[in-house]
Amino acid sequence: MEIKPETVSRENLCGFVKFCGLSDDTILRCSTYFLFELFVRARCHSMPGDPAKIIAEIRLLEGYGRQTGTKEAALFDELPLRGFWHKHYLTDNSLAKNLQLALGGPKLKRLRGLIEEQRKPGATHLLPEGVPDIAWAITALYPKRAERGELTGEWIVYAKHEGKNYYLSLGNHREGDEVVFARISQTCSDEFHFIASLQDDGVQHP
Repeated sequence: MEIKPETVSRENLCGFVKFCGLSDDTILRCSTYFLFELFVRARCHSMPGDPAKIIAEIRLLEGYGRQTGTKEAALFDELPLRGFWHKHYLTDNSLAKNLQLALGGPKLKRLRGLIEEQRKPGATHLLPEGVPDIAWAITALYPKRAERGELTGEWIVYAKHEGKNYYLSLGNHREGDEVVFARISQTCSDEFHFIASLQDDGVQHP
């Protein structure tokens, strides 16, 4: 099957995210590249990140969205992204990652404790009737993390300028900060000139 190239204008991108729930004022503060990232993820399902979940986080940051259970927005504290902000959004693998963290990280230290709680005194093995209780205890960890606002995912990278948020690009834990910084420098600097002040020394300027 031949794949035909498609030309997409900023007007098309703006129409898409407006349909998804972003206000006109918010859209004006989104880089064209960021809008394109959202658009592509709606068309190419093999790419990680559901635009609806990303937009839900932006709506929350802008003050007209509902709580999502993810971590609070935070500043990057190390160069080259120091001075930029990030907000977590959930992806398809976020459930597994958050359960792993709730169970004590890669070594799953807390899981051993849950198993021991279900093992009957004197038994050398876990009895089958204890398995459902362990499964319930594990799955209950996810909503508890959400209630505490501790869910982690990938990043929406943005900057603050004159009291408003400017949404620049998506990022993830697997690519280096240098890659994210280079992408922002190459795709956003012409649209938002204040970014240059961030790139000078990595410090957010008013």
